[in-house]
Amino acid sequence: MVLLLSLTLGRAAVNYLVPKVPNRAPGVAARWEWYFGQGQFQADCRTFAAAVQFLLDFRPNIPVTTNYASLPLLSDPAANVSKS
Repeated sequence: MVLLLSLTLGRAAVNYLVPKVPNRAPGVAARWEWYFGQGQFQADCRTFAAAVQFLLDFRPNIPVTTNYASLPLLSDPAANVSKS
């Protein structure tokens, strides 16, 4: 079922995304031939792999503290209140 859905969505995506050119034969088969023959599929695979690699290797550069007593929010709350 998943394979059938993937093939159907893939066909629709290629049929929609591959440009229509007047001097090229119409139809899905000609568009598939262009998509795979001109290297567009390979470029799309590389882009997808790079995006997945970016998401899997993403490590935010967030500073970590181990001395929680030095944080301003955990010090004496009365010392931080301004008196007017």
